[in-house]
Amino acid sequence: MNTIYAKYNMYHNSIDIYTSAGYMLRIDCNKAEDGLKATPRSQYSLYALAAFQWGSGINNLSSDYFFNL
Repeated sequence: MNTIYAKYNMYHNSIDIYTSAGYMLRIDCNKAEDGLKATPRSQYSLYALAAFQWGSGINNLSSDYFFNL
């Protein structure tokens, strides 16, 4: 089973993903969001998701997440 550790990197505006095999993947948020088009309905859904995450304490200042695959 691979353990994956992901963390938001505020200095590079990216998400750094680490695997138990020693690999690191960096996703650049600016490039990932470039050309993203949101309809008013999908934008509302994104706002609702962000409000839920902040309100439930899921998205704290460290933004550390662990996943088991």
